[in-house]
Amino acid sequence: MKKHFLIIPTLFLCIAAHAQWTSQATGFSAASVGVRDVCAIDANTVWIATYDGSGASAIIQNYSRTTDGGNTWIPGVVPAPADYAFSNIAAVDGNTAWACFYKHPSGGGGIWKTTDAGTTWAQQGVGSIYNVSSFPNFVHFFNANNGFTAGDPNGNPTGVTFYEIYTTTNGGTTWTRTPSANIPAKLSAGEFGTVNVYCTFGNTIWFGTNQGRMYKSPDGGLNWTVTVVAGITEGVADVEFRDSQNGIVTLYNAGTTIFSHKVSSDGGATWTALTATSGTMHNGDIESIGTAFVSTGAATGDEGSSYSVDNGANWLDIDLGVQHTTQGWVDGSTGWAGGFSADPTTGGIYKYSGVTIGVKALNNDYARMRMFPNPSNGQFTLQIGGAETKDAVVKIVDVVGNTIYMDNIGNKSTVIEEKIDISAVSKGVYFVTVENGTTRFVNKITIK
Repeated sequence: MKKHFLIIPTLFLCIAAHAQWTSQATGFSAASVGVRDVCAIDANTVWIATYDGSGASAIIQNYSRTTDGGNTWIPGVVPAPADYAFSNIAAVDGNTAWACFYKHPSGGGGIWKTTDAGTTWAQQGVGSIYNVSSFPNFVHFFNANNGFTAGDPNGNPTGVTFYEIYTTTNGGTTWTRTPSANIPAKLSAGEFGTVNVYCTFGNTIWFGTNQGRMYKSPDGGLNWTVTVVAGITEGVADVEFRDSQNGIVTLYNAGTTIFSHKVSSDGGATWTALTATSGTMHNGDIESIGTAFVSTGAATGDEGSSYSVDNGANWLDIDLGVQHTTQGWVDGSTGWAGGFSADPTTGGIYKYSGVTIGVKALNNDYARMRMFPNPSNGQFTLQIGGAETKDAVVKIVDVVGNTIYMDNIGNKSTVIEEKIDISAVSKGVYFVTVENGTTRFVNKITIK
């Protein structure tokens, strides 16, 4: 049977603010609308996808969005067929989002896109992407043009069955299926992926299967490798990497609700058992913020949230006894965790309001960061000298916090260097941040 995680009955509703979380109303008229996916773009802009959290397993196609940091949430419905359920939602700004759906219980699905903040939605790639035998698991966009989507193994015109993966370079106007030669074969007829269980870091993608394997692409979905995480009776319930090397997986035993965890320090090539020495690691969702991992849980006995700054060895509670489904973070001080709605003006999601998580532990270093020429026409070289031996992530934001560029810089020597082209953006001042897991570099670039 296909596994769908986060479908957790709302055994109780915890709608009051708790310590470091502030309750916000997602705007849904029905009670017990749960949050399946949180896509946080910046401190103001967030989109969420939903599911029925009442335990009745009804199909709902509601989403909600905010452009004012969650003070106001505007709900809506994606006009997919009535038997299509949300896989996840991806967005790049307050107007543009993609919604991925699978047909319940199986056999079909597709992707819908909006460019007008949800006023209208159009299905993408009809007849060329996914079909009546498909099971789409997720869609992801790195920016407004480049994205990918992945589904369970499905046949193609030549009769070869392999994971159904597509990439796009034009915002989903056209999609290209990744050839079977680029994707390791499925392990058995019963192997498949899991709804909305994947992660990205830069252009690298990981997703797990129900038979304990991890697929990885270093180039945005064009080429793939696979490694064994656990035995075939253990499925991957969640995966998250905080950088190109360090990641955590949550595993489930088939037919049970027993969870275990493993860690990797080599990009997912090998995995070792993880047992937390102290604190509570929740099994609902894992996300990363800089050097930290954050866990949330909503199932009975697993309610709450916590974080770890030592790759999961120890966990510090953010709260306990509060149902948090999935998460989305902008940085260590701004994030949201899903909950369950009570009515249009009460509950549904929590905004983080506590102390900064993760990135606060980074050392700030400005002296070794150079960008030249500066001012620039948008084409410039970013360079960080000194004893740098780790991969890094570069992120460029505008003056209001919108991300306009993000990439993973692989360390090739003791110097971090990257040639960057943002010549398509408007003239003005932009802020460039580079993080390598231990140090954060920040400076500004002027585009003229």
